[in-house]
Amino acid sequence: SSASPSATSTLSARARRGLASAPVTGPVSVPGARGGVLRRHLGVRPDPGFLADPATMFPVVVDPPVSWQETADTYVKSASASSSYYTDTQLVIGYDGSSKYRSYVKAPDSLLSKISGKAVVGAYLQMFNSYSSTCGTGSNTAVNVFENSTAFGSGTTWSSKPARRTTSPMASTVFDPPHGRDECGGAAYANIDISPIAKDWAGGSYPVKVVEVSAGESDAYGFKRFYSGNASSGIPSFYITYGSYPGVPHDRSVDGGVTLSSTTFTVTATVDDPDGAWVQGQFFLQDQSENNAWVTPESGSFCTSVESGGTTACSWPNLKNGHTYQWRMRTVKLVDGATVVGEYSSMRTFTIDTTASDRATVKSPA
Repeated sequence: SSASPSATSTLSARARRGLASAPVTGPVSVPGARGGVLRRHLGVRPDPGFLADPATMFPVVVDPPVSWQETADTYVKSASASSSYYTDTQLVIGYDGSSKYRSYVKAPDSLLSKISGKAVVGAYLQMFNSYSSTCGTGSNTAVNVFENSTAFGSGTTWSSKPARRTTSPMASTVFDPPHGRDECGGAAYANIDISPIAKDWAGGSYPVKVVEVSAGESDAYGFKRFYSGNASSGIPSFYITYGSYPGVPHDRSVDGGVTLSSTTFTVTATVDDPDGAWVQGQFFLQDQSENNAWVTPESGSFCTSVESGGTTACSWPNLKNGHTYQWRMRTVKLVDGATVVGEYSSMRTFTIDTTASDRATVKSPA
C-alpha cells in the first residue's frame, strides 16, 4: 500500500525545488509559519521546560539543519537497460526478483556553495518511502549511498548509468521500521545518511552533485520505492547540519623561545569563531628534552570556554627544571553536539629555569 504526504502545494513539482524548509527536531515548536513563493517567515520557540531543566547547559543555540530540495532525479532498471525513467513519479532501488534498480538524486548548486569550506557534522537525504518489500530490518535491507564519477542526465539508462567511485557504500541506513506496508506503519518519510558525501562536497573532493541511492541486488529484501521530484508531493530533500571552522588562536601571551622561572606553564590567547559560537582553546605540550614525549594527552588539554572574541586560559603544572618544551594551540567549538576544531597555531618553545627571572610574558599577535 502507499499514501501521500500531508503537505501539498499548488506549485509544480519542479518549481517547488529549492523551497524546502528545515524540520524542527528536539524540544522546539513552530508557533506560526507562513510562506509563499517569494517570502517565508518562520518563528521558532524552544520548549520552556527544556530551558528550565537544570541539566540544560547554556548558552542554548536554536540551530535546525538547513535544507534544499533536489533539482533532478532518475532511476535505472537492468531489465530495460535502454530505457530512461527521468520523468517517472517514483524512484526505485534494489532487486524485485527480475530486475535490478538504482536511483540518482541531484543536489542544487546552492547547497554546494553554501557548505563549501564548512564543517559538516551531519547530513541526510529525506525521501518519501512509498513501498518496501519487507518489514524486516536486517543488514540486507539497508539503503546504500554512493558517489559517482559523473552526473546523470535525462537520457541516462542502465546501460549508460554513472560509474561508482568506490566499490563499498559511502554510508548505509537501515529503516527501522521500513515503510510502505500496512503491517509496518504504512508509507512515510525516511532519512538516509549521506554525511560522508556531504563532507566531501564541503571539502571539495567530490564535485559531482549527485547521490546514488541503491540497495542489495542479490535478493529482494532491500527493494524499495520512493516518490521522485516529479510527484505532486514528497520531493526528496537534502538536510545538512554544518558550521564554520573556528579561527586560529591569536594574541598568545607567551612568545617563543622564552625562559620560565615557574614549573607551571600558563598561557592565554584570543579565540574567535565566524559564527559567533562559544569557543575554547585546546593546548598541546611536548617535552623536547625527552624526545618530544607528550606532557598533555596527545589529544590535547582543554582551556577555558569563552564567547567568541574572548580570552581563553590554559595551564599545566609540574614541569621539569632545565627542560625545553614545545607547544601549540587550536580553537574548539560544538556544532549540534559535535566537536569542530580549527587549524593549529604555530609551534613555540620555552625552557624551565627556576633560578632565572621570568621573561615569558612577551605578547605576540600570532
